[in-house]
Amino acid sequence: MRACAVLLITLVAVAASSAAVAPSTADRSIRGVALGMTRAQVTKALPDAGHDRGSSSQRGAHTENWNYKEERLLVSFSSKQSLAAARVTSVSTEANGDRFRGAGVGSTLAEIRRAIPGLTCDKPTPRLDFKCRNHRERVGVRLTYVDVLVKTRRVRLITICRIVTIAQGVPLCYPLA
Repeated sequence: MRACAVLLITLVAVAASSAAVAPSTADRSIRGVALGMTRAQVTKALPDAGHDRGSSSQRGAHTENWNYKEERLLVSFSSKQSLAAARVTSVSTEANGDRFRGAGVGSTLAEIRRAIPGLTCDKPTPRLDFKCRNHRERVGVRLTYVDVLVKTRRVRLITICRIVTIAQGVPLCYPLA
């Protein structure tokens, strides 16, 4: 009887741990999807999640987006060679469950600033949402963007990416040919 109880407790603990969401790390990953991963690695990280795909090729740069609608997650792959060689260049989340040191989507601006060191924000305007970022925008830098709703001062969206080019003063997280 005691052995059955121990076995049951062990099975419940294993099931609970496998159902847990992978942690998020500012600049590195969201829900286990990290910058630089291949498509196969993302599929392994999100095995049960269904997604819509959209792809494009412009001037020699190949980009594909996987939109996980139910999970409120967007994964973008890019490559200058081909879609087969594409790697994760950005991950965005609108899900309240994704947290960086206890703060995330739905958190206040003050909470997300404590969670992500070095976060600086654009000057808010009365009508427009504004962005915060944790690094200066330079090629090669991993960056965390945080979109903040101006009315509530709460986080709406978090994106991590690696800046690959700056075109006309705008940092881009996908390659241009």
